[in-house]
Amino acid sequence: MQLWLMAKCTEYLQVLLLVSLYGCGPMPVDEKSRRTDPSGKLDAIVVERGSDATVATPTQVFIAPKGQTIPPDIKSKPVMTADHVEKAEVIWPSAGRLRIELKGGRIFRHAPSDESTGVVVELRVDGKIHRPDAP
Repeated sequence: MQLWLMAKCTEYLQVLLLVSLYGCGPMPVDEKSRRTDPSGKLDAIVVERGSDATVATPTQVFIAPKGQTIPPDIKSKPVMTADHVEKAEVIWPSAGRLRIELKGGRIFRHAPSDESTGVVVELRVDGKIHRPDAP
């Protein structure tokens, strides 16, 4: 009986290890849209992050140098993170100001500005202005 139990525990631990190793990597990033600012130096990039089947797909917006891709293991913070987004559009009213317009969505992060570029970020959800997170 003890030998059988030990074998089953070992088998269970092996499966658990494989599952945890598979889930440890960065989630894939799917770029949905990109818009260059009026100065031609920066891009606002809308991406969807891969996730497992039990959670909604997060939508994120990053500000990056023109042409830069967003790798799965990116260290910089997005200026906006939400889920259950039906549509996301990024608009540059002027250089240094970005407006994000969402149809639907539950907001988890909305930075008042991008840390690395200083771009001011305005967010509207279903036409209503969303107040940014406190710094």
